[in-house]
Amino acid sequence: MSHQRLRAAAVVLLTVGWSAVLIAQNYYWETVTGDAESIVPVAKAFYAPRKLKYVSAREYDPTLIIRLDRGSVFVVNTRRETYAEISFADWKSMREQQSAMVFQIPPDVQNLPEEQRSRRLQELIAAQSNENSKVDVLRIPETKMIRGYMCAKSIMRQDGKTLLTVWSTRAMKEFESMRSDLTEAYHQLSLNYPAMRNLSVALKSIDGFPIEYQRGEEKTTVQKIEKRVWGEEEFEPPSGYKRTTPAVPGR
Repeated sequence: MSHQRLRAAAVVLLTVGWSAVLIAQNYYWETVTGDAESIVPVAKAFYAPRKLKYVSAREYDPTLIIRLDRGSVFVVNTRRETYAEISFADWKSMREQQSAMVFQIPPDVQNLPEEQRSRRLQELIAAQSNENSKVDVLRIPETKMIRGYMCAKSIMRQDGKTLLTVWSTRAMKEFESMRSDLTEAYHQLSLNYPAMRNLSVALKSIDGFPIEYQRGEEKTTVQKIEKRVWGEEEFEPPSGYKRTTPAVPGR
């Protein structure tokens, strides 16, 4: 075989191999959440490198498309067939503004210049939500089988209180390449859906992909997970939807 043909064959093999890696990193999973007495419908997650789409189990919640590659979130209202694109900075600001609305603002803060007032409000809100307290994620020498996956146990603690218990698996070999994306995507989700904040922190150090996690009496379990091949349109608002002014989702 000539050198030219060898080079061409090598390019083909590299291309096929790289495509396989990309395809292997495309995942779909479904979760159910509930307490001992109730289970809500299935929530769905669609993942590709630097992209995550989250379809809530509650029909009145919007579909959220986190575009890490664009630094923005698409908030899609499937009932009204509308969507808004919100930058990460504005997404965070919306949460802070909403928190300030329900927060009792001290009189001395109200009278500060706008920039100082905004900064002081952020400090007070953070202190109120205890975000500055030390958080530890501890691995526990305990394993169990969940949905066909062998899982290891971790607990997330803050000021001596257990915030989250996570069972995670190493069976998803691609998880390590997904970890930073999922951590960042769940962090963005948590800015307007605080219940997800603990998971975004735990993802940084748990031992594998989370198959089950529990916060108080509420437990979320992955019911199904599989590899998929996504087109770019999967992480865009549906064709024909009208673009609208951004608003805090689900509020």
